[in-house]
Amino acid sequence: MDVKIERQLKIFWNTLLAQGGKREDLDLERSAICGVVERPRSLFRFRPPTESTLDELENNFMYFSSADHYDDPFDTFMKTDIPELLGLVNSIKKDTTAILSIIKECFPEFNEKALKEDNLKLAPTFPSEGDIIKQRQNMQIDTYSVCFCESVRNESSWMKYSDNHKGFVLEYEFTPELVEGLWESEALHANLFPIYYSDKKFDATNYAIREILLFLTRPTPAVYNELRRFLCWENTKLSLIKNKCHKYDKEWRLIPAFRLCNRDIIRKKPLSVTIGLRTSKYTERTIVEAAKIAGISKFYKMEIDDRDRFVRKQIQ
Repeated sequence: MDVKIERQLKIFWNTLLAQGGKREDLDLERSAICGVVERPRSLFRFRPPTESTLDELENNFMYFSSADHYDDPFDTFMKTDIPELLGLVNSIKKDTTAILSIIKECFPEFNEKALKEDNLKLAPTFPSEGDIIKQRQNMQIDTYSVCFCESVRNESSWMKYSDNHKGFVLEYEFTPELVEGLWESEALHANLFPIYYSDKKFDATNYAIREILLFLTRPTPAVYNELRRFLCWENTKLSLIKNKCHKYDKEWRLIPAFRLCNRDIIRKKPLSVTIGLRTSKYTERTIVEAAKIAGISKFYKMEIDDRDRFVRKQIQ
């Protein structure tokens, strides 16, 4: 990854970190983030040749996957200061009346009129250290995304995600209009952003504190939804940082702004299908047949050309 790209990703990451409930208008916050993102027109999704991926191809389905199924155990990892979180819980145990002032401190721009005793109901039990650790696991289970790569020639992605060059790659066009449509969809409210690579994990302690407060106070649905609004970018931050050892993936992710209740689907036809260098003839025919049913007419195959370059060549 060259210096210019790393600098752009750093600017993007710092802009993302600066968001989070500071403005009432989420569209303004999103505009600030998108303003520093140079998005490729096409992105590529690497797929192994399995029964489920071929069914998705045939039906033009794009499933969201939860982070606990990804190959990196630190993907969407909620790094927290557990002693600080336990200290918060213990302080509330000693003086439950202090919880309103703590909420006001953690959600400074929330409408204070809604923070009344009759809108909050203290949970019957307090979270233990085990509960806090489980929260980290649940974050990976409950966080969904769709992963893409910038280049079809990415050898790292062919090895990891397309069965060591035996699978296929789907090319998707992401025009500005399409991306805006995903954001404006009430059912999804999704963003398309690049992964930021760093040796330093994102500290999600403040995020965990606010999640604990929501758990403890059991607010009414209206208050709960309003408070969750201030956490929408926290999920995105957790999803968009990975260790530098993965930087060669040059990954992008489609992420819902709010946590989904279950696995969702987008229906979108790929521009093209690229067959892997080591894909068998039988598997290649199966992939092409599924793609033709989906209405896809452009096909490529990866090869090593006479100048020893890893390239894709269009096939009939």
